[in-house]
Order: sequence, then structure tokens, then C-alpha cells
Amino acid sequence: MKMSFKQKIVAIFSSCIWFTCEGTSFLHMGSGSINTCATHDLPDDVSSFMLTANDVKASPAAIVSPIGSSASSKVTDDPAFDSSTEHDAWEAAFAKGVLESKALVDGDDKHVGTWTTDVKSGGTAPLRMLQAEDALQVGLEEAPIDRWKEKAAEQALRIYYHAKWLAERNYVRAAEHRYRAAADLARECRRSVLASHSLARLGYFYVQWNRRDDAASVLKESIQVNLKSNPLAPFLHGVLERKAAGSDMDRLKSAEEYILNSEEQPSDELEIERQNLMEEISFWRQAETSSKHCFASADSAYMLICLCGHAVLSLKRFFAR
Repeated sequence: MKMSFKQKIVAIFSSCIWFTCEGTSFLHMGSGSINTCATHDLPDDVSSFMLTANDVKASPAAIVSPIGSSASSKVTDDPAFDSSTEHDAWEAAFAKGVLESKALVDGDDKHVGTWTTDVKSGGTAPLRMLQAEDALQVGLEEAPIDRWKEKAAEQALRIYYHAKWLAERNYVRAAEHRYRAAADLARECRRSVLASHSLARLGYFYVQWNRRDDAASVLKESIQVNLKSNPLAPFLHGVLERKAAGSDMDRLKSAEEYILNSEEQPSDELEIERQNLMEEISFWRQAETSSKHCFASADSAYMLICLCGHAVLSLKRFFAR
């Protein structure tokens, strides 16, 4: 397979030059590459996708017996649900679920309360979160047909926020299940943007959790669901494909096009990485055409490799005559 100019240079000088052509590390975050984050099946926490890291540890006493849908019965027993009509009952149940969900997600971690086994995912989650989700489900199941789509979209959004909250605290199985559930429900009520965002965020955390194959698969799925208003998935897809392309020039060019055509990213760190990669790709593409472009880089390693590569390739062409 035909090699690019950059790849020829690396092959010639890899034994004598102690630099790398790749310049930036995969998903470089300012001062260093993203560390592969352990899960709660392993030690340590991951950083938040949107903002900063939150180190959260469940106390040993927090894990109690599992619950399934038992919170549903609690919803209907609550005095708040004593109403004169069935319509009022379902809406009150749904409203209670929304309020409890927001209180948990927006509140202080010190007030999360008891953690318990999450039967649906096989992981752990706050009891308050499970009760909120049960209340939302009770309301949705009883909602009239003309209100179902609206309430299903709202429930999908709340589940998405639960997934994000759990993922930032590295509760992998519970978060993964909810990202998937949010995407499925969003697609069912024709909210393709929310569905694609749920899958894209799951892909981001898969990268964090060193599950590259899963990340590649879910990012492709996200792009298929909705490419517009979805800046994260195409960019991460391009980054992963660029790493995996090797000497496959068609695959490499396609991956780089995803990066070059990507839009502004939802976090400052990812946007800095995007800008750095775009500059790197543009430099090597221009450097391939002429040695004068070697001086366009501020990286001395890039400049040295570029100039030496052009010199060697010129000598090879001269002796090939």
C-alpha cells in the first residue's frame, strides 16, 4: 500500500530520531493526555465530560438490599397522589419524579442518601434516583395518548442527566444502561438530537474507560442517528479512526476529514484538542508538497523530520534516475 510522505519519513528516521510525528497524544487535555480511567469495578474516578472532575465514593454503609420497581407502589401511596381524577394522578406522579430527579442531580453529593443495587443495570445507584425513575415511569404509563410523546421526551432527558451524573462519578454499568435507555426512548418519541447526544456521550466515556471498540461502535451509531447538531460524535470518531488507520491511506484521509470538518466541541479541553489536531493535519498535508512548508511548524521535531525527510527523498529520486 502506498505510504504518505509523513509515513515515509517516519520509516526512514525512526531508528535515529527520538521524536514522534504524532505530536499530540490521543485526546490531549492541555497538560497531558487523558488518563485511562478506572471504573468502580476498579479504583479511581473519571473527569466530568462538561466541567471538572468530582471525586465521589459511596460509603460502605450505603449499599443496601436491591430494589426493582418497588418504588412504584410508594408513589401511589403518597398523599400527594390523592386526587379526584386519574388524569391528576398520573401527572402528579410524573411531576414528583421530575422534581426528585432534579433535586438529586443538582444537589450536593453529601445529600445523595442511600445507595442500592440497580437491578436493571446490575450496578449501583442512589435509591432516590431509582424512586424518581419509577415515578416517571408510572406517570408515563398512565399518560393520555396526546401527552405521551411530550412526557416520554422529558423522561428521556431526565434519564440522560442521571446517566451523566453516574458516569462522572464512574458508576459504569448504571451509567451505560441509562445512556442506552435515554437514546432508545428518545428515538421512540422522535427526538433524534437527544438520542444522538446520549450515544455520543456514552462514546466519550467509553474512551475514558479504555473501551475503544465499544466507543467506535457507539459513535458510528450516534452519527447514523443524527449528524447535525452532534459535534462530539464525528470528532471522536475521526480521532479513533485516525489512530486505527495505520498505513491505510484511504481510511486515514477519511478520518482526518471528520476532524477537519468537525464543529466546535462542547468542552474547552476538547476544543483545544480539535484545534491542535487540525493544525497538525494541515501541516503534514502542506509539508508533503514542498520543503518550504516545513518551517510553518513551531515544533522543532516536526521541522527537523520534515526537512530531513525531503532531503532523503530527494537523494532517493536522484539515485533512482
